[in-house]
Amino acid sequence: MKNYGIIALIAIFITTMSVSAQQPSDDNNGMPPRERHFPQREMMKQKLSPKERAENMQKKLSLTAEETQKVQALLEKEDAQREKVKADHQKMMEQKKDETQKMVKKMREEHQQNLEKIIGKEKAAQWDAIQKERFQKMEQRAERVKEKRTRMMKKMNRENRQMKDSI
Repeated sequence: MKNYGIIALIAIFITTMSVSAQQPSDDNNGMPPRERHFPQREMMKQKLSPKERAENMQKKLSLTAEETQKVQALLEKEDAQREKVKADHQKMMEQKKDETQKMVKKMREEHQQNLEKIIGKEKAAQWDAIQKERFQKMEQRAERVKEKRTRMMKKMNRENRQMKDSI
């Protein structure tokens, strides 16, 4: 009889521990786990203007009005430079992409010509048809995966909204 009592107490203890472990604590402030561990990400989403950053520095460092104006001018200049570098980089990447596409196209054409020399035009045409069919199947699979991913994301977003509404 004592054995049953001990077993019952152990079962109650284990059940209580597993239930309490699953309850969220109140110190999270309702923040998702990613934001709890990386609060700076949330701050990065809301980029402050140079004026706001200068005012922030003024408060924290007790800057004079003149120093604040100079800091703001510096921050505006650096933001403009950063945007220019970003635009230049994007333009360079687009040019590089175009060049790469041209090189790949040229390589494919050379491959096709060399293949025709080796196996003949008929077999090369057959091979080309096989490759096109394979490519179409691959595109169809990619489209199905994309649709599935979209459905999953919509479902997750719905569930997240429902969780937020219930809080």
